[in-house]
Amino acid sequence: MVDSQRKGAAGEREFIKEVERLIPGLTLFRNTYQQRVESHHSDVLGVPGFAVEVKRYGKATTDWYQSAWWTQACDAAERVNAIPLLGYRYNHRPWRAVVPWDFRDTHHPVVCDLAVVCERINETLTLLTERYNDANE
Repeated sequence: MVDSQRKGAAGEREFIKEVERLIPGLTLFRNTYQQRVESHHSDVLGVPGFAVEVKRYGKATTDWYQSAWWTQACDAAERVNAIPLLGYRYNHRPWRAVVPWDFRDTHHPVVCDLAVVCERINETLTLLTERYNDANE
């Protein structure tokens, strides 16, 4: 395995562990199929409705993401009709997330702490589950 692939895989595992900590009951896993066979797919599977791209980089002079990362996340999301979610982290910095301000419009991404995005996702999943259960009682 090439060193950059190993670093990417380690970043994906780290991201998964953090999201599973922030959203109890959610089980995520790496999309190893896309890495072996075909690119342009999500790095991480298991967040309902989202296509997740993960980037883990070393040194940076800013906490900002690279625009090519967002483009990659949006392309992967479009392929599966999902909402793009870009998770990224630089050395010695917290995980950050990029999502569309309005989940239907990828042209206006916002950057925030991963915990904020996970809280929003968790609230949405809880609401959808409650509505589903109410409809099926």
